[in-house]
Amino acid sequence: MAEKLYIFVDESGHHSRGEHYTVASCWCLSKNSPQNVLNNARRELTRYISNTDGFGEVGELKGTQLPKDKIGSFLETFERFIYDDGTVADPPYPWQDSRPLRCSYHDCNPELGKQILSKYMPEVDAPGALQRLALARILSPLTDADTIDLETVSEIHLVPDAHVWETPADEVCELLEDNDGPAIEMETRDSSQTPGIQVADLMAYSRRNYVKDCDCEDAANFVSDVSL
Repeated sequence: MAEKLYIFVDESGHHSRGEHYTVASCWCLSKNSPQNVLNNARRELTRYISNTDGFGEVGELKGTQLPKDKIGSFLETFERFIYDDGTVADPPYPWQDSRPLRCSYHDCNPELGKQILSKYMPEVDAPGALQRLALARILSPLTDADTIDLETVSEIHLVPDAHVWETPADEVCELLEDNDGPAIEMETRDSSQTPGIQVADLMAYSRRNYVKDCDCEDAANFVSDVSL
């Protein structure tokens, strides 16, 4: 039986202001519901963080609440825990290697982007356009048959954090399908109840901090290694 392809999405920064904005996504295959996917690995990682670094009880994984120089090792440990998670499919995967977790990301400068887009549209519409372009870039591996083999996937589920994504995601998914892309089911969810979004948060936070200040280098390298 073909598996569902989940794409969990979160962002770091804001699409309408500042010079650094990153959207990242966590990709995996599962037959489970989104709140259960990766939850066993998340639970193991929170225990590992608490026991190793003395944080006390860790619940939701959030980049802003973790040491920047540790996030890379936490992501590597999380990937190891996935192999015993039980909610993620075994190989083969629709991508070209046997890693159970992949990602895609997009970095941009909102202030510069607004200035450019405002030459072609009302300035008030530019931030929304940047958000939609970021999501389109995140989903672009779906349109490349050499990157993703959709024949092995039964359904595609896009799971962004928070309702701010609802309209942009609906519009981008509809446009992809209208242009011979795959059908995508979209559901926004609360990150505190969705482990995949929490992993996307760590990736987005790390990538943005690396671009902005050269922080989170180990984590940014991990994100690059698993990027589609």
